[in-house]
Amino acid sequence: MQREAMASSVRPGSCDQASVKRSSREIRRQLSISNPNGPALSTGETRIVLVPSGTRVVRIATLSVKPLEYVEAARALGATRGRLLGRHLLPNVLPPLLVYTSTLIGMMIVASAGLSFLGLGVQPPTPDWGVMVGNGRLVLYRAAHVATIPGIVIVIAALAFNFVGDGLREALDPRARR
Repeated sequence: MQREAMASSVRPGSCDQASVKRSSREIRRQLSISNPNGPALSTGETRIVLVPSGTRVVRIATLSVKPLEYVEAARALGATRGRLLGRHLLPNVLPPLLVYTSTLIGMMIVASAGLSFLGLGVQPPTPDWGVMVGNGRLVLYRAAHVATIPGIVIVIAALAFNFVGDGLREALDPRARR
């Protein structure tokens, strides 16, 4: 009974508004994390902020696979916990995590560049696309390419990772193969 309640609470598309709220919360959290030496964010701090959202994806995927018949059959046949994880749960949990991670990389590229542009991320002289756009803003009328080329590269990189995520979803989702 408890498994049915957990499986019924996992509905595709039910967390769209909640994920928007969480992502804005994560950006605010990134802004509030400060380094004692200045406003720069390190990659470790960014990873700490993003771990809970990846954990949610794994949990939802696990809860949707766990009550399925083949997992119950393997458990009834005496499969160990390691075998259940390695042979039955992991192959079904890994694809959504890969799709989420590739899409998240694109979002983090844009967020990192935005924070650096505002002066809250990586500080000059460390090279960063956001810093390059921010420095190019000063010479925009004389040399527009100094700001536009890094901006275009940010957009292309973010779109590329989003397209990789879409391709992975289409390739790894068994429901999309119909």
